[in-house]
Amino acid sequence: MLEAVGARRQGDPLKVATWRLVGGGGSAELLVSGAMAARARHDYSLTERLARAAIEAGAGFEARFMAAETAHLQGRSDQAEQELAALAAQATSDAERARVALLRFDNAFLKGSADSSIIDDTLALITDPFWRDQLANRRLFVTTIVSGPRETMEVATTWIQRPDPALRVVVVHALVQIGRLDEAIEELTPPPDTQAVPVA
Repeated sequence: MLEAVGARRQGDPLKVATWRLVGGGGSAELLVSGAMAARARHDYSLTERLARAAIEAGAGFEARFMAAETAHLQGRSDQAEQELAALAAQATSDAERARVALLRFDNAFLKGSADSSIIDDTLALITDPFWRDQLANRRLFVTTIVSGPRETMEVATTWIQRPDPALRVVVVHALVQIGRLDEAIEELTPPPDTQAVPVA
């Protein structure tokens, strides 16, 4: 009945998808929608069950990504890497390639590997500015942990067009460490059009 009227309320897609998970049936689109709703609630076990049911129903990238992601989030890193490696070969857009690379890197990083080759290889493949910045910002993050300030600045100036605001302090710290104080001050100074206007 809910499917017939369109499952209009906010919680309906997850409710109907969960019922379909138990009772059978349900379209791939419904199961993917339910998995996304479960992920938003941080219910990773249910997210994975719905995502894998969606895959069986013929769903594509998004369901496979969520299945691998929830394996990662539940501590099954080897399974996550196996599924992500297969998904990387099937990715068809810059967004898909970048999302897989970021999750593969995070999965490996939590296992103790700081190898950024996954990010570097993906940067060489994609052109979308947004996703290039997402990858480069992640690379900057790990560089600050395992390398010195000079390499941090090399990463920041070579690849990043729009530094993540959360990582700007990393860039400033690296500039100070290598003695480029004027540039550090410039990074900390907001553009003229963002200056606060005094209230009369």
